Amino acid sequence: MRLLTLGASPAAACQKVGVSITAVLVTMDQSAAFRKRMDRVPDLLSQNVAASLYQAAMKGSVTAQTFYLKNLPPPEWDVGDAEHDSPESKEFQNLTVDQLQELDADESDQFEDLE
Repeated sequence: MRLLTLGASPAAACQKVGVSITAVLVTMDQSAAFRKRMDRVPDLLSQNVAASLYQAAMKGSVTAQTFYLKNLPPPEWDVGDAEHDSPESKEFQNLTVDQLQELDADESDQFEDLE
Protein backbone atom coordinates (compact mmCIF):
# COMPACT_ATOMS: atom_id res chain seq x y z
CA MET A 1 0.00 0.00 0.00
CA ARG A 2 2.77 2.43 0.91
CA LEU A 3 4.32 2.18 -2.55
CA LEU A 4 0.95 2.91 -4.15
CA THR A 5 0.42 5.97 -1.97
CA LEU A 6 3.83 7.22 -3.07
CA GLY A 7 2.71 7.02 -6.70
CA ALA A 8 3.95 3.61 -7.82
CA SER A 9 1.82 1.79 -10.36
CA PRO A 10 0.10 -1.37 -9.08
CA ALA A 11 2.35 -3.52 -11.29
CA ALA A 12 5.53 -1.82 -10.04
CA ALA A 13 4.42 -2.07 -6.40
CA CYS A 14 3.63 -5.76 -6.82
CA GLN A 15 6.98 -6.43 -8.47
CA LYS A 16 8.84 -4.57 -5.70
CA VAL A 17 7.26 -6.66 -2.93
CA GLY A 18 7.30 -9.92 -4.91
CA VAL A 19 3.55 -10.40 -5.31
CA SER A 20 1.76 -11.01 -8.60
CA ILE A 21 -0.84 -8.52 -9.76
CA THR A 22 -3.22 -11.48 -10.12
CA ALA A 23 -2.82 -12.26 -6.41
CA VAL A 24 -3.71 -8.67 -5.58
CA LEU A 25 -6.80 -8.79 -7.82
CA VAL A 26 -7.93 -12.09 -6.27
CA THR A 27 -7.41 -10.66 -2.79
CA MET A 28 -9.46 -7.60 -3.75
CA ASP A 29 -12.29 -9.90 -4.88
CA GLN A 30 -12.14 -11.96 -1.69
CA SER A 31 -11.50 -9.31 0.96
CA ALA A 32 -13.80 -6.33 1.31
CA ALA A 33 -11.42 -4.71 3.81
CA PHE A 34 -8.46 -4.98 1.42
CA ARG A 35 -10.57 -3.71 -1.49
CA LYS A 36 -11.72 -0.77 0.63
CA ARG A 37 -8.11 0.14 1.47
CA MET A 38 -7.11 -0.14 -2.19
CA ASP A 39 -10.05 2.05 -3.19
CA ARG A 40 -8.71 4.79 -0.89
CA VAL A 41 -5.36 5.01 -2.71
CA PRO A 42 -6.55 7.52 -5.37
CA ASP A 43 -7.91 9.76 -2.58
CA LEU A 44 -4.56 9.65 -0.80
CA LEU A 45 -2.73 10.48 -4.04
CA SER A 46 -5.04 13.46 -4.56
CA GLN A 47 -4.30 14.61 -1.02
CA ASN A 48 -0.56 14.39 -1.79
CA VAL A 49 -1.05 16.61 -4.84
CA ALA A 50 -3.21 19.05 -2.87
CA ALA A 51 -0.53 19.27 -0.18
CA SER A 52 2.15 19.95 -2.81
CA LEU A 53 -0.06 22.58 -4.42
CA TYR A 54 -0.57 24.26 -1.05
CA GLN A 55 3.17 24.22 -0.35
CA ALA A 56 3.88 25.78 -3.75
CA ALA A 57 1.25 28.44 -3.07
CA MET A 58 2.79 29.25 0.30
CA LYS A 59 6.21 29.57 -1.32
CA GLY A 60 4.84 32.32 -3.57
CA SER A 61 3.69 30.55 -6.75
CA VAL A 62 0.94 32.84 -8.03
CA THR A 63 -0.34 30.10 -10.33
CA ALA A 64 -0.65 27.70 -7.39
CA GLN A 65 -2.28 30.40 -5.24
CA THR A 66 -4.81 31.20 -7.95
CA PHE A 67 -5.66 27.56 -8.61
CA TYR A 68 -5.93 26.75 -4.91
CA LEU A 69 -8.18 29.69 -4.05
CA LYS A 70 -10.32 29.23 -7.14
CA ASN A 71 -11.02 25.62 -6.18
CA LEU A 72 -11.07 25.98 -2.40
CA PRO A 73 -11.90 29.55 -1.39
CA PRO A 74 -11.93 30.42 2.31
CA PRO A 75 -15.37 29.97 3.92
CA GLU A 76 -15.71 33.70 4.61
CA TRP A 77 -15.56 34.50 0.89
CA ASP A 78 -19.02 34.73 -0.61
CA VAL A 79 -18.22 33.18 -3.97
CA GLY A 80 -21.80 33.00 -5.17
CA ASP A 81 -22.72 31.87 -8.65
CA ALA A 82 -19.82 32.59 -11.02
CA GLU A 83 -22.15 33.17 -13.95
CA HIS A 84 -24.24 35.61 -11.91
CA ASP A 85 -21.16 37.48 -10.70
CA SER A 86 -19.50 37.76 -14.10
CA PRO A 87 -19.34 41.08 -15.99
CA GLU A 88 -21.48 39.51 -18.70
CA SER A 89 -24.25 38.98 -16.17
CA LYS A 90 -27.69 39.74 -17.56
CA GLU A 91 -28.34 42.30 -14.86
CA PHE A 92 -25.67 44.59 -16.39
CA GLN A 93 -26.29 43.93 -20.09
CA ASN A 94 -28.93 46.60 -20.60
CA LEU A 95 -27.30 49.36 -18.55
CA THR A 96 -25.87 52.42 -20.24
CA VAL A 97 -22.26 53.49 -19.75
CA ASP A 98 -23.46 56.29 -17.45
CA GLN A 99 -25.42 53.83 -15.32
CA LEU A 100 -22.42 51.50 -15.08
CA GLN A 101 -20.16 54.38 -14.07
CA GLU A 102 -22.66 55.41 -11.41
CA LEU A 103 -22.67 51.88 -9.99
CA ASP A 104 -18.88 51.89 -10.00
CA ALA A 105 -18.80 55.23 -8.18
CA ASP A 106 -21.27 53.93 -5.58
CA GLU A 107 -19.02 50.92 -4.91
CA SER A 108 -15.95 53.14 -4.65
CA ASP A 109 -17.76 55.29 -2.06
CA GLN A 110 -18.55 52.16 -0.03
CA PHE A 111 -14.87 51.19 0.06
CA GLU A 112 -13.84 54.71 1.10
CA ASP A 113 -16.30 54.50 4.00
CA LEU A 114 -14.50 51.38 5.21
CA GLU A 115 -11.14 53.14 5.47
